[in-house]
Amino acid sequence: MIEEIKPKSEFLKKYIQSFSILRSNGQRDINYDIFPQIGTTMVLTVNTEIKRFENKIQFIQNPKAPSKVELFGKYLNPVQIRYQGVFDEFSIDFTTLGINYFFDKPYKKLAPNNFQEIKHDDLIKLGETISNIEEIDKKVELAETYFYNAFKDIKIDYLGKAITLIQQDQNITIATIAKQCNMSTRTLNRKFNSYVGCSAQAYKKITRFRNAIAYKVQSENPINFTDICYDNNFYDASHFLREFKLLTQHNPSNFFNSITEMGISKFPVRFI
Repeated sequence: MIEEIKPKSEFLKKYIQSFSILRSNGQRDINYDIFPQIGTTMVLTVNTEIKRFENKIQFIQNPKAPSKVELFGKYLNPVQIRYQGVFDEFSIDFTTLGINYFFDKPYKKLAPNNFQEIKHDDLIKLGETISNIEEIDKKVELAETYFYNAFKDIKIDYLGKAITLIQQDQNITIATIAKQCNMSTRTLNRKFNSYVGCSAQAYKKITRFRNAIAYKVQSENPINFTDICYDNNFYDASHFLREFKLLTQHNPSNFFNSITEMGISKFPVRFI
């Protein structure tokens, strides 16, 4: 159903995590939940009507619908995705800061909501061209050429440093991060909201959550919640339970027993 391809360009790998192609035959609707992620997703749609709700988005096959560019915001709760009809859809999955390097506006100004259409003629043309190409490698090659040429050398290295500090230690305080980045906590949070799409504290929670999922996926042993809890910097079992319920609306046991890992990055989804 979904094929995920890593960028071939070493330069783009810092900004784009992967390209995804979703194909469905329309024999049945596809419904699944996705969960908070550290990056962001952009979908190039053709012949698709889109219906948006607070935590739900529907893609409906419609030959009369205009081509669109749909951008996901930094959602902090589960989001339900529903496909109705036949699709051959192309998505770009950006790294945490990656999307900021291809637009004139920071991410939060582009995507203040969970979902939104962005007006961008060049990306619409890219989506239409890709939809007419059958070979996946050629789709990806065309997308890579576009993003390579669209790159903007913006100066947000200080946020890259902050993100690295969080990834290295999820228990690091926001005050410590701000000090090491030579700014106030207020400025740090303002920059995080602008370029990451959420506060630094929320990003810490998402990172810890995603690390716990990766830990479970990579383990060959049966689920051991005590190991997942302490090896991923949760303070204790109640902290682990509380954050999982907040980000997934499920307790850890139900969550891990109900998800399916999709693509080479093992992106977790829960089919409905």
